[in-house]
Amino acid sequence: MSSNSLDRKHERFVFSAALALRKYIRDLKKIVLEGEPPEASGIAGRPAPLPSVEAEKLIGKLDEIKKIVDEFIGKFKPGFVDEPSLSLTYIWISIMLGKMEGIVESIEPRNLGKTRGEMPRELETYLDKQVNNLLSLIRGLRSTYTTAANRKTQFLQK
Repeated sequence: MSSNSLDRKHERFVFSAALALRKYIRDLKKIVLEGEPPEASGIAGRPAPLPSVEAEKLIGKLDEIKKIVDEFIGKFKPGFVDEPSLSLTYIWISIMLGKMEGIVESIEPRNLGKTRGEMPRELETYLDKQVNNLLSLIRGLRSTYTTAANRKTQFLQK
């Protein structure tokens, strides 16, 4: 499908996004059917499965979404086979680090102040320093693993 490296860059991004969407769909189905959260809910409690009629409707819509996502995966997968793939590991690392980056960005003092109001100066100073440290570490890792994933997928397509 690709005609140049810029096209492949877009295709790899769509492929990575589709993998993340497929995971969200699986996680949503577990919540809806089993009341099983995708991550530890701690003191927030445990969700309950949806009533069966409501669950069936939601699962039906999720299946529609999954068909499109699976089409993206089939169309844009960069030469992967159904065997363990180090390239796919790199892609997942990049996806997960991207999610971590988004979470950390949400607690930046300027963002947190917009959504939660003014905070004490001491907290702002502490968060600013620690968030910058976290973002630096996460972005460094993400850059490394995104580059590694891109090199691996480019190699497979040659």
